[in-house]
Amino acid sequence: MAAGGGPAMVWPPQHWSASIDAPVAPNGLLVLASVAGMAQERTMGLLRRRALSSPADIGSARAVRRGTLLATILRAVMAVPSSAVVVLAAVVISR
Repeated sequence: MAAGGGPAMVWPPQHWSASIDAPVAPNGLLVLASVAGMAQERTMGLLRRRALSSPADIGSARAVRRGTLLATILRAVMAVPSSAVVVLAAVVISR
């Protein structure tokens, strides 16, 4: 929410420059990755319930394992733009 809400509160910037572009781009990626993560979590909830309701179903267990791997990858992908936003914002603020 902060990734999308913060820029929306100060939009549009008074002076647009490359120093503003730098933190905005990874912030947009972070918002998109967050949306993908929420959709993936809803899917995982359904998969987990299906796997719990029929423990003998090997396909459901495999789907849960694949979903867990995808969730791990999404978290890693979200860490990169998060770190980039912090570093780039610190650079912009320090100028």
